[in-house]
Amino acid sequence: MTGGYENRSHKLVFMHLSVIGVPVELSFDGSVPQTLQERIARSWSRCIAPDDAPSDAAAAVVIGVALDDNHGLGFPPHRSGTDTSGRPITWITAQDGPELESQLTVALTLKAIEVQRERLWLFHAAALSDADGRTIVLAAASGTGKTTFATHLGRRFAYVTDETAAVAPDTLAVVPYPKPLSTIVEANRPKTQIGPDELGLGIPGQALRLVRLALLDRVPGTPMPRAEVMDLGDALLALVPQISYLRSRRQGLHALADLIRGLGGAVRIVYDNADDVAGILDGLFDGARERETAAPVATPAEPAELGIDDLAVSTSTSPSAMSMDTPGAAAGSGLLTRAPEVCDALRLGPGERVVLTGPRRLLLDGLGAVLWEALEHPATTDELFARVLDAMPDAPEGVDAHAEFEAALQALRREGVVTGTGVLQAFA
Repeated sequence: MTGGYENRSHKLVFMHLSVIGVPVELSFDGSVPQTLQERIARSWSRCIAPDDAPSDAAAAVVIGVALDDNHGLGFPPHRSGTDTSGRPITWITAQDGPELESQLTVALTLKAIEVQRERLWLFHAAALSDADGRTIVLAAASGTGKTTFATHLGRRFAYVTDETAAVAPDTLAVVPYPKPLSTIVEANRPKTQIGPDELGLGIPGQALRLVRLALLDRVPGTPMPRAEVMDLGDALLALVPQISYLRSRRQGLHALADLIRGLGGAVRIVYDNADDVAGILDGLFDGARERETAAPVATPAEPAELGIDDLAVSTSTSPSAMSMDTPGAAAGSGLLTRAPEVCDALRLGPGERVVLTGPRRLLLDGLGAVLWEALEHPATTDELFARVLDAMPDAPEGVDAHAEFEAALQALRREGVVTGTGVLQAFA
């Protein structure tokens, strides 16, 4: 092995996995006991590539696994280097088995997401399927119950993943990721990795397809679980932070809106105890069967009925390379313009816009939405005010139109949606 380290035992044990469709080769060095290797193999058993799987060694992500027990491994913890074939290798090291298993799960997930980010929708979500491959993606933030949900309901339905739900944009095929379930067993210790076989979770079929998007909303004290159909704007705002690399997609908001519409809308599942939600999922699966019977399955390729902005600006674009019609191009001249940090925007209707700016997501309505539309081209403050007056009905008696305009403009500046100082003439 290259990279300045020679294995003490001169023996490497390899394990080949498929992680969200990415071939991964684990290389265990002599510091990892056989019992720990076997435990990792058991917990990752559903991701182990079959012996007859096509070999794709050149494209494989290579992960080195070492146990640093503070008793003289003879080398500093490795985080990079190459293997004997010259392929890049990332080393995962830890001081004990539980920490090593936890770090390995995180590393494998992040590596696969990085590889697949331009090919698949990657939801931070659990996913369960029925016997015919219909799959419901259950999105939620970290630490809000996805693993508990998958553990309890994965015995009744088939377990697809508890962490990253991967969906092909063109076909809605779901790539299973039946990783070990990361469970808190002891406070202030790494999560314990428990394989789905150990928990007796159902095994999904071979042809999984997405039929519904849901948001998990655990509310302690909820007497009866319920599924609420979400308004499209609310669904977008809730789902955006649970999708990896959405902001790097051109017009990602538009594609996500089409996906939600094609699936019949997103739902919020409000519940307290995961065991009580089985009936809700049964109803969602039944609804998907009825839609399939009534009409061909809708896909994101169908034309959207929504009106949409054509804005999709990369945050890496240099302002000097922009035209004057591009957001941010006129900021240096003092003109008001859409901020260059805005990476996507979607018109939901006559008076609503969803805007992604930097790490934030905003729903603009009323005067804020009008201001956004009026800034399709850079403007002085006077010009922008005139555009807004043309677009809005007459202000009610007693309402100071200019004061309302200034307040809305300052709010958009604070939110990072508008940049530039403008040049106020008439009201200076």
